[in-house]
Amino acid sequence: MNIQRLDEKNKMLHSQVAKRIREYLESGAIGAGERLETENGLACKFGVSRPTIRQALSELQQEGYIDRIHGKGTFVSGKISSGELNYRQEKNIYMIVPHFSGNFIGRIAAGVQEVILEKGYHLTLYATNDQIEQEQAFIKELIAKRADGLIIHHTKAHYYNPAIFELYQKNIPIVMTGRYYRYLDTSFVVADNYRGTYEAISYLIDLGHRHIGLVSKTPTIETSQEDRIRGFLDALSDHNIAIQRNLLFTDLKDERNVYSVEQDENLEKRVQEQLKRFIESSPEMTAVFASNGLIAASIIKTAKQCGRKVGSDLSVLGFDNDSFFASLDPALTTIDWPTFEIGRRAAQIMIEQIENPSIGTRKEYLPTKLIIRESCANVSG
Repeated sequence: MNIQRLDEKNKMLHSQVAKRIREYLESGAIGAGERLETENGLACKFGVSRPTIRQALSELQQEGYIDRIHGKGTFVSGKISSGELNYRQEKNIYMIVPHFSGNFIGRIAAGVQEVILEKGYHLTLYATNDQIEQEQAFIKELIAKRADGLIIHHTKAHYYNPAIFELYQKNIPIVMTGRYYRYLDTSFVVADNYRGTYEAISYLIDLGHRHIGLVSKTPTIETSQEDRIRGFLDALSDHNIAIQRNLLFTDLKDERNVYSVEQDENLEKRVQEQLKRFIESSPEMTAVFASNGLIAASIIKTAKQCGRKVGSDLSVLGFDNDSFFASLDPALTTIDWPTFEIGRRAAQIMIEQIENPSIGTRKEYLPTKLIIRESCANVSG
């Protein structure tokens, strides 16, 4: 058995040892009924203690890989068929997304699929309907299946999913897309939300705007929203523009599905009622940034109802670049992010981590692009 010695200080060390032995058994290098090395021999090869080896073997015994016979040793289980071993040798990568609908998620998934198929891996896709309970159930299932890796675009919950932490503790590679857990050291590939927003607000400032509003949903654990808000505030501050708190609407109650063009009319109405109050209470506002494109589209519609001329006396800027934003009246100036490339990079990183676990985590921010259309104009225009 060719073994790379492990760092005894590493967390969940026994799980790492178990994974190495599991891979060795699945390779077919040793057949059913054959005896493994002694605990002392394995401890020496891995460079770990005997208690760590015992924990690893106990894990493998529970999974059905081995039989431990007192006084005789540890043997490869005869319960695992060669067919099952072949299945386990195939690398199975899973992807969990909030929805199958919507251009953003579809393009990310397409990017993932392109790379996974190129490399000959197997990909299974799950959709949670943006429900954290369903996300937890899927991850529990993946743990039971001993998944080789998970690519996840996690739900917009108000708290972290404990199942993701459990997956992390079992040393199963995780790559997050679109947004990430700020306090969990996993790989992720996201848009550079901060820089994209900062540059877009600077564009509004160059147009002469000084009374710029912000509309975002009630804060959750979404790092994408946090980074966009931070980019907005820093752009104003760095250009010596006072932040007007009455122009900050960061508590929009919006339960709509951001991934879908078709929306529930009642939910849309509730959003417009909130936006109407905000717009009417902010007559000095000459421009407004919406933290996603769906909100921006609603602002355009509501502003017209309030008698504001969008693209003339009120500039509207969004984030996201769904195809229908170009058909709005006026067409939405917005920030585009590279969804397909995010998917490709996430898959590439996942495969790298599976094939070379020692590379560590990767954290990548991909550049965005400002798409200038008709919804923004010079403040004097």
